[in-house]
Amino acid sequence: MSNLTPEQFQALQALFDNGIGRANALLSYLTDAPMSVKMSPIQILPLQQLQVAVVAGVGRGKVGAIELSYSGEFDGLTQILFPEETAAALVDTIADPRRRQIDHQTTHIKTLTEVGNIFFNGLMGSLSNLADCSITYLAPRYRENRLKELISPDSFVGTTAIVGQIQFSPQLFRGQNPMLIFQVSPLDEFLKLVEKANG
Repeated sequence: MSNLTPEQFQALQALFDNGIGRANALLSYLTDAPMSVKMSPIQILPLQQLQVAVVAGVGRGKVGAIELSYSGEFDGLTQILFPEETAAALVDTIADPRRRQIDHQTTHIKTLTEVGNIFFNGLMGSLSNLADCSITYLAPRYRENRLKELISPDSFVGTTAIVGQIQFSPQLFRGQNPMLIFQVSPLDEFLKLVEKANG
């Protein structure tokens, strides 16, 4: 998005850094290991460019996605995409071994949903604090499919997406990091509020 000012971009980055940063303590507890989680530099993309950017970040294979729809002063859809190899590594790290043996698929879904919830709680908490605004959101849902199905035009809200990858340190897996896609409408009003809150 070319008309974003440096101040708006910095304010957006701070919002996402803060939201993802809130997840550190709880994720360290779940994995029983010291961990640092941070947001990569974000990109603000028109939806026509979204699929190209996401393929570069998570590949073309099967992807697990946790999705959260929200409404209030702003309407939007947030997705966290877990590439197949990354999802398997997270489940192996977090889930109880006995549960994995009993019902692998259910444990897989529940574990990724739990991780997604941690990130959503941090991000939506940061968003709510911008202007003490009221935000209503549905229970997150898990979907698993090819990438083109998960970010189909039917899921678009508005015309722009804010995209970044969630980086784990130390790295838990050899594959790509999970990717966050954040859609919000109206974007212009959202940017004004974010910039004002960080002014």
